[in-house]
Amino acid sequence: MTTEVRINPGACQSNVLIKAKKTGSKVKINIESDCSKVMKLSEKIKEMDRLDVIRRMSNNIVYKAASEANMHSACPVPCAILKSSKQSLI
Repeated sequence: MTTEVRINPGACQSNVLIKAKKTGSKVKINIESDCSKVMKLSEKIKEMDRLDVIRRMSNNIVYKAASEANMHSACPVPCAILKSSKQSLI
């Protein structure tokens, strides 16, 4: 199952398209955006397993990668990645 999520995160006006596709017990992530920080995050998050999707924020690879990409803490993209990934696993 593939889940697609389109986001307009807010003040930055950068559109984001997230595609999450289940492959066995993993999820492949494809992100398109005109935001350079989101694309830096995209380079780090290509695939996750089931446990990556449900880890606490402090141990979550998506939030760690978002921090490394210097994303704004109020950006909804990391959460949307996790939500779309979880939805594709159902």
